[in-house]
Amino acid sequence: MNFKTTLVFPLLVLMLFFSCQNEESEIVNQQDDLISGNSTIANLISNTVLNDGSIDNIIDYANCLEVLLPVTITTNGVTVTIESITDYDVLETLLEAFTTDDDIIGITFPITVVLNNYSQIVINNQGELEGQIENCNGENEADDDIECIDFQYPIAFSIYNTDFQVTEVTIIEDDQALYLFLESLQGPILASLNFPVTMVLANGDTIEVNSNQELENAINGADGNCDEDDDYDYTDDNDCTQIDVSDYLLSCGQIPSLNGYTPSFTTFSFQDNTIISTLFEGDLFYDGSWDIATIGGYLYVFIDFNGLEAYNGQWKVVECASGELILEQGDDTLVLLNNCNTANLFDCFEDITVTICDNDDTLDLFTAFDIDTIYQDCAQNDLVVYYYNTNADAEASINALVSPYTNMANPDVLYARVELANDPNTYQIFEVTILVENCSTSCTEGDVDGTLQMCVWTITNYAGDSSFDIFDINFQDDQNMTIASDTETYTGNWATSGSSGQVVVSFSNISGGNVQVLNGDFNVVECTGEQMILHDVSNSNNELVLDKDCI
Repeated sequence: MNFKTTLVFPLLVLMLFFSCQNEESEIVNQQDDLISGNSTIANLISNTVLNDGSIDNIIDYANCLEVLLPVTITTNGVTVTIESITDYDVLETLLEAFTTDDDIIGITFPITVVLNNYSQIVINNQGELEGQIENCNGENEADDDIECIDFQYPIAFSIYNTDFQVTEVTIIEDDQALYLFLESLQGPILASLNFPVTMVLANGDTIEVNSNQELENAINGADGNCDEDDDYDYTDDNDCTQIDVSDYLLSCGQIPSLNGYTPSFTTFSFQDNTIISTLFEGDLFYDGSWDIATIGGYLYVFIDFNGLEAYNGQWKVVECASGELILEQGDDTLVLLNNCNTANLFDCFEDITVTICDNDDTLDLFTAFDIDTIYQDCAQNDLVVYYYNTNADAEASINALVSPYTNMANPDVLYARVELANDPNTYQIFEVTILVENCSTSCTEGDVDGTLQMCVWTITNYAGDSSFDIFDINFQDDQNMTIASDTETYTGNWATSGSSGQVVVSFSNISGGNVQVLNGDFNVVECTGEQMILHDVSNSNNELVLDKDCI
């Protein structure tokens, strides 16, 4: 008996059995991640990469087709050639500039349109275009296009033969190539996606998937979870992501404008530790928290100041553009304007000389004034300024002065310690020279009172800012006044007073707008029949120039 042969044969049979089992297991695993034409996963991927026709709804009002650029359109008598998708912003601006028209858009034919499946059709007239539009679902109606998730390219597919051997690897670079590739998966062609694959959500977040099942779950979870912008209202377009808005808020200080009112000398500081702070109107320090989230497909910024309740709440992001972020909450609109003028928080501060008018009856060149207004143009939301009589006190941060302060000499020298609000040990010291002058003019109170009531007066300049020159002030004899531009009109009160040759013009109760910064008392330092030059009583560096306009 051949014992060796008898022993080897069963071993070979056993090895062959386990080998077949392993091969069968591998085939089963491969089949789990195979993608064949018209399979569930193939259809989900195809719907994700369909051509989104809503991007140009501003001109064609159709979600299932896209006009191939360039295209020439005419609206409100103006002809514009759209050469790229960024030019739609130009068209939107043009349409919004005309508020008394129907915004009818005329298209110069022939044009070429691209359908959801990337096929192209030449359109020769408006009738043919409307015929194609009838094939689309209506405004905000459900469609196959999945817009809330995208593939991060490139991705790769392995192509198998019937023996599950890889015959080639196909690299995909964009949505169109992926859609056409899936359309080619017919008959015996088998393919699998090479994992891991990164998916990008509408808010900018990414998801890594490692199997067909994970990919299917990610697509199904994202479908309908964002604003697909399938409406025809071009004014509500918002392509901002959480990353875009967060980067914008963190990049620089933000000047807030709430319902058209911009508080003077106010900047919001959004910090990456979710802390928000501001030195409101250059005076009171507030802090709190902020956050950002996507809810129901919409992006929101959450603001929670300890105080400043008017700015608190859940603000919906409705538009983000270069230098501007527009938020809405109920009937309120909050605009955050990017203020990146200085990279160094202390750059605005320097050694300065401040001229103060002697406002008391003695004219002895000693007077009380508000020292907190000295650097009000530089006040940052994360800085605090204290004043001292000596440099040593400023260095030691002791014996800080309080307002109102009366100069001890003329000129008088103070030392301003400017420090970080959240880190007092980080600071710089600047020298401030106080010079008190007699600002009396030859104008009497009666001269000023009567002259101001002649014609209207243009705000030519305030505190070095000439942008106020769009406003004219109409001084009325009942002490009421209107401050108006072509688009804004505000009301308020005015009065004059005089003492020891110094005439003071007072503004109060200004009803809104950035002109509210004029509320307060101003010394008349120069007056003619055509021009008035006034200095803020609390800070003579804030000069108000008024020019008469009788046209």
